[in-house]
Amino acid sequence: MSDSEQKRQLDAFKRNLEDAKEAHATRRAFINFANQSAIDLTAVAVKAFLLINGGAAVAMLGFVATVASKSESLKLEIAAIVDALMWFGWGVLAAAVCSGLAYCVMYLQAEAAGRVTFTWQHPYIEEKPISKWITWLTNLFHVAAVAAGFASLYFFGLGVLSVADVIGNSSP
Repeated sequence: MSDSEQKRQLDAFKRNLEDAKEAHATRRAFINFANQSAIDLTAVAVKAFLLINGGAAVAMLGFVATVASKSESLKLEIAAIVDALMWFGWGVLAAAVCSGLAYCVMYLQAEAAGRVTFTWQHPYIEEKPISKWITWLTNLFHVAAVAAGFASLYFFGLGVLSVADVIGNSSP
């Protein structure tokens, strides 16, 4: 093999090595960015679910206390008030479940992203067989977390309807 051929092969090897390093760095940067973004956005959503349901329960209790202290003639049905508070409580529970599931999703995403082999040959990153199973499990937890978030909103809606029923059926 001639010197020029060896130099060409060495240059090709060095370019390949640099491409591999860039692919590895890009993957690691994406993992960090995606994980941090998911954490931030999930925290905001779960806080919103907790606040609307918890805030509604506190507001309901404040309303009942105000009505009870100022109006002897206005009667509120206790069972209906309890129903409304129960819906808001279920909403808080669903928000907490959403939070736990979201944590599992983020953890599993990091696990799947880290379960790869970095190579020096194209495509430079190879998934291990377990990463496919972890990705499937991540998707399952993700769907469950979204369902829990929607359930929290659904329970909030039922609580609001119960409050409307309490107010609409109160007798003077």
